[in-house]
Amino acid sequence: MFLLAITEYVGRRLRYHRRSQDITIQELSKTTGLSINFISSLERGKTNASLNKVEILLKALNIFWVDILPPKNE
Repeated sequence: MFLLAITEYVGRRLRYHRRSQDITIQELSKTTGLSINFISSLERGKTNASLNKVEILLKALNIFWVDILPPKNE
């Protein structure tokens, strides 16, 4: 259950940052080389991603790990 919660949280945070920068999934896919389906599934909390793939997304969105991980008290 914890894994599902963290997966959903991270996905929602990635979506938030992507949308706040007016970047489409298609644009992010082209920038990162990750598939549209993968990014969409990740944002919906339906898939797990390797740390390397998350790092690719973080760099493309110019954000940091702290921007997508839940606060310590959650």
